[in-house]
Amino acid sequence: MDTAKITQAYLECAVWAGNDWTQSDGGNPPTLDAAGYTVADVTPKARAQAARVVAEFCQENERDLYMSGLADEQIGHDLWLTRNRHGAGFWDRGLPSDLGKRLTDAAHAMGEQDLMPEDGSLIFSGEEG
Repeated sequence: MDTAKITQAYLECAVWAGNDWTQSDGGNPPTLDAAGYTVADVTPKARAQAARVVAEFCQENERDLYMSGLADEQIGHDLWLTRNRHGAGFWDRGLPSDLGKRLTDAAHAMGEQDLMPEDGSLIFSGEEG
């Protein structure tokens, strides 16, 4: 597993799936990417946090990730979607049900998190500057 590739995909998915609530007028806000944000807008602090989270998840679930046969990019994408309880993720990849459940449970245990705009950059919820 290449945790750098997994982290990149994790951040790409966070930008793709995240919402820019600063541009909401009470209706549906645009996604971060539709609002013009890219992974390049993620702060160095948030990148480091993502790298730590991905490395920990991969280390703790190394055997299951290996057994899944998923590409690094798919692992990063599914990790973001699953931890945030989106309508797709590890459980719907056609993996054996026990394997998909273990990866899903591990991602859910991380808790939900948002990527959000602040001063023209993107940070994770709960992160300051």
